[in-house]
Amino acid sequence: MLVPVKVITLAMSIAAAPLLHALTYRVVSRESTGAGAAATGTLSARRIDVDARVAPDTQLIRRDITIPSSGTLPVGEGTWELRVASDRGWAAPVYVDATSGREALIEVIPSARLQARVGKPGAAGLPPEVRVLLTAQEVQRGGERQQADVLCPLADRQILCTLPAGSWDVRIIATGFIPQFRWNVRLPADVVTEIEPVALVTGAAVIGTVERVGRGVLPADSLVRLVPSSVAGPASARLGLQTKPNAKGFFEFSAIAPGEYFITASSKALT
Repeated sequence: MLVPVKVITLAMSIAAAPLLHALTYRVVSRESTGAGAAATGTLSARRIDVDARVAPDTQLIRRDITIPSSGTLPVGEGTWELRVASDRGWAAPVYVDATSGREALIEVIPSARLQARVGKPGAAGLPPEVRVLLTAQEVQRGGERQQADVLCPLADRQILCTLPAGSWDVRIIATGFIPQFRWNVRLPADVVTEIEPVALVTGAAVIGTVERVGRGVLPADSLVRLVPSSVAGPASARLGLQTKPNAKGFFEFSAIAPGEYFITASSKALT
């Protein structure tokens, strides 16, 4: 008698491991940092060309390092942002493609600490962080000015964050609030510098810069006018707004109602 035999087939699914690349990095210290060989920091690598919610454990790598130092990171393909955080130095982020074979060079420069009280009308509604945009006072070769862009956490109505040392024009930006400006702020290395309180005000603003052709000094009678586009003729002088740009050419109109406007700059000596 033949007994039927039931054959069971097992299907196995094997997920291929992601291909890793050796991302080479080198962290150097500018001589004036005072950081030297004893300085330490945290190197972080974050993949920025994919959604971090997809396999988040593979999209962020952290490593404790000394400054200066060099090494490699095992990363997946894609574009990676490298940052160095240290109490004794500041470094701009560096971006590198993992498949390029290019060494990521991160320069740590002298750092300073910026502190400020932050307030707004009402007891609630402060953002969790503010963006601090620094523009160097000195003009570099080629007519450009060095910039740095830093996110500063806001806790207990105060910001305290590490920034590159130097002399800067400071722009403080928070989502939903009018930007705040502080001019000619000197941030010495290894020092906490407290600036005047920052008042966050909701609303709209028109902000810009007037430049003279050839980057010369603006005439003292320079004016910037903001006029609703629906207004014409003599009424424009009555319903429009005007302000004088400062010595850097900067101007600002605050608490502006939504709408469409004409904006002009003028001086008797210039066209």
